[in-house]
Amino acid sequence: MAELIHKHSVHIRTPEGLRYEAQVLGERQDDGTWVGRIEFLPLDAGAPALETDRETTQTSRDDVMTWALGLEGAYFAGAFTRARVEKGTSVRHPRSTAADSSASRRRSSGRPRRSARRRSS
Repeated sequence: MAELIHKHSVHIRTPEGLRYEAQVLGERQDDGTWVGRIEFLPLDAGAPALETDRETTQTSRDDVMTWALGLEGAYFAGAFTRARVEKGTSVRHPRSTAADSSASRRRSSGRPRRSARRRSS
């Protein structure tokens, strides 16, 4: 059974305004290793709880905690797009505002975009 490893202060907000909080769950495997995954709990009524598949495998619970403490906002934005409704049914997510803002920063790097040009023969 999975146990709570760390509850993060990161909140994900969808473009529709739904808010989620992130926490890392860990579960000991039969071979003694630990699997870590991320659970997104809705802060708004009516939204489903979401959970990723395995995000990491570590040798101990402490190692999962170390991994969890090193995660940052951009990682959670990506994990949110990979997450599924907890019962295992696929769900289509809008991109989170955190993911949108980081993509926008990448596009506005100040470098001109390259365009594909056809060569004439």
